[in-house]
Amino acid sequence: MRFVSDWVAEWLEGKMPQADVVAADLTDLGVEVEGVLPDADVADQVVIGRVLVKDQHPNADRLSLCQVDIGAEAPSQIVCGAPNHRQGDLVAVAVPGAVLPGGFEIKQAKIRGEASSGMMCSMKELGLGEDHEGIMILAPDAVVGQPLSDYLRNGGRFVLELGVTPNRGDALSMIGLARELSLRHDSLVPKPLSASVTEAGPHYTLDLDVQDSACSYYGTRLVRGITIGSSPDWLQGRLHAAGVRPINNVVDVTNYILMSHGQPLHAFDAARLRPNEEGELSIRVRKASQGESITTLDGQDRSLVSDDLLICDGKGPVALAGVMGGADSEVHSGTQEVLIEAALFDPATVRRTARRLALHSESSHRFERGTDPQRVEIALDEAARMMADIAGGVVAEGRVRSAAPPSGRQEIEFDLADAEQLIGLKLGTARAAEILNALGCEVNDQRVITPSWRPDLSRPADLAEELLRVVGMAEVPEALPPQAPPTDTLTNVDPREALGRALRNGLRGQGFHETVSLAFASPRWIELSERQGLAISNPLGEETRFLRNDLRPQLVEAAARNIRHGLRGLRFCEQGSVFHPEQESKRFALLIETESGASGLACVRGLLEGLLVGQGLGVIKLHRVEDPFLHPRSSAQLMAGDVPLGSMGEVHPKLRADYDLPEGLWLVDLDLAALLASAQTLTAFVALPRFPAVHRDLAMVVPETQPAGALAELAGAVDPRLMVKARVFDVYRGAGIETHEKSVAVRFSLQSGEGTLKEKEITEWLEKYQSLAEERIGARLRR
Repeated sequence: MRFVSDWVAEWLEGKMPQADVVAADLTDLGVEVEGVLPDADVADQVVIGRVLVKDQHPNADRLSLCQVDIGAEAPSQIVCGAPNHRQGDLVAVAVPGAVLPGGFEIKQAKIRGEASSGMMCSMKELGLGEDHEGIMILAPDAVVGQPLSDYLRNGGRFVLELGVTPNRGDALSMIGLARELSLRHDSLVPKPLSASVTEAGPHYTLDLDVQDSACSYYGTRLVRGITIGSSPDWLQGRLHAAGVRPINNVVDVTNYILMSHGQPLHAFDAARLRPNEEGELSIRVRKASQGESITTLDGQDRSLVSDDLLICDGKGPVALAGVMGGADSEVHSGTQEVLIEAALFDPATVRRTARRLALHSESSHRFERGTDPQRVEIALDEAARMMADIAGGVVAEGRVRSAAPPSGRQEIEFDLADAEQLIGLKLGTARAAEILNALGCEVNDQRVITPSWRPDLSRPADLAEELLRVVGMAEVPEALPPQAPPTDTLTNVDPREALGRALRNGLRGQGFHETVSLAFASPRWIELSERQGLAISNPLGEETRFLRNDLRPQLVEAAARNIRHGLRGLRFCEQGSVFHPEQESKRFALLIETESGASGLACVRGLLEGLLVGQGLGVIKLHRVEDPFLHPRSSAQLMAGDVPLGSMGEVHPKLRADYDLPEGLWLVDLDLAALLASAQTLTAFVALPRFPAVHRDLAMVVPETQPAGALAELAGAVDPRLMVKARVFDVYRGAGIETHEKSVAVRFSLQSGEGTLKEKEITEWLEKYQSLAEERIGARLRR
């Protein structure tokens, strides 16, 4: 969509701001400005001239000899072959030295014996349109000698290329953009919409039958006695600025109304519409029969399905409703009567047809987003008036329609206090009402009636968003995000949900982002999980055919998307339900990007212990686990006593390769019910130690099948009188170690409650530990 400044200004009371101001305002309002375009690429040496004298060329019947004032000391003599100008007209003159589109240079010349100092140009010769039948005639306000490029900018005309989001169909028109701009400037007031048309008899009759609810309104006007030709220069110039190719005066009017009002129209050659069995002009709106076909305006034969909506005459299809007209009823050079269609079509129906046929048009683009039902008849009448004025016809008496247009307005219960809390900004009743009224809403206490041109406003949150959009994000005061209420203050809350909330709050301060995924899974993930999946009887698609049985695959996909966009240091968490044929369970999953190997293990284990100790869990033990999502050598089952809590480990190498993931990505899967069952509700007091701890490191060689954590767990069984902490800080495989073994380094912290440990006591403890490790798990000291 393009913003053409003088076209938009036509719908506003007040002076149009400069381009940079308009661009900033629209972007701030959510209508993205993608660029500022030159209105026309016109040669510098094309100026405005006035025809002072038009005489017959003495040596050629079809040429004229003109004296043209271009603002120089003396008039220029120009030979012209176009018949459409007369004395006093203001025209575009390319003076000698000008280079026109295509590289055509204007030079001093003699044409049939008469000197010619320049050329009076048509729009096509200037690259401004397709009309080449006559020279470009300018409006009376044009200034002689002014460069044409300055004139076309109308003392500051500019064109903006816009990116309009799919929910804002109202911004796909000059009128809609005028409304948007007025929200930022009190001096700009949108003009009221109206249309008046002069009718001339006789009244026309039309057998109209709308047979499907996908068309809520269908209206027509008939224009008789028209002559197909080129549109006026001003109309072609505006369409060209808006990026629309001029075709002829009838089609150009429909496109002009489309860009101006946002209402798609279609023009049928009334003489080519086949009558019904009674010989009457007939229009039927119906769904297609399976296998039916139509040849559209682009010359393509389209095969239809039963979901496509058709416009039919008395014999068969003449248009794909809301998408494109048919070739058989197209307006052509001999057309004399035009039936104008203005309708309201169901957005979903138009979207399905346009996408299935890969046939996107300006009309379907607007119907898919919703059009203004209260503007449809204004657009119809305005199109009929313009066709009669421009193409020389008369508008037949009457307007035939299926029904009155729907109101398109919605009533919403609106609580300003809730809206202010949602957007984080206090506005007050008067300011909020002022903004809503400016948007076209009617405000009555806590009831708001939305305007007909905004179908996207359907709930209180939409109105809150509009308040924030108009006020601007810059007005929202800075504030820290609110903390979730303590879980013990909440009533009737599932304890698993409360625990998940507590875990999320704990992770928030450690740089984690919460992800929220759909509860579906693809067949590939179900197969990879090696567990039976729960199939959905009516899936949205092949990739959502199962309910998920694990949260981790969606974290892996989220990581892959973020890494592709250059984001690193990922920390994600997600809480949700997973589904198995026999039950549903609540799980909590994490994805952490860290260094690979033992340092990654220490990082993830430390994070988990710090997180879970706060939830009443004691020492977490690690046991060997086989998990299809985890690295076979860098994974473990999390245990609290004999209760499995979940698993942790690096992402499996095959999964990492499939998604092009780096090393050092760790996954954690926790069972919230198991965490609750293992949590201690009462924490026992332990006195602070009075005597210092001593630290010793041992490297032990153990069988590859033994989990590294087994060495740390064994430390507590050596001497119950000592307080012992043990943690694995290195796992080594390589030179000097057999392939079926690994070296595990453990750091011990030894402490006594009776006194400072002596070296002899420490040595004795270490010897007992080595003996116990050799006896129970086959470990030996690495030398």
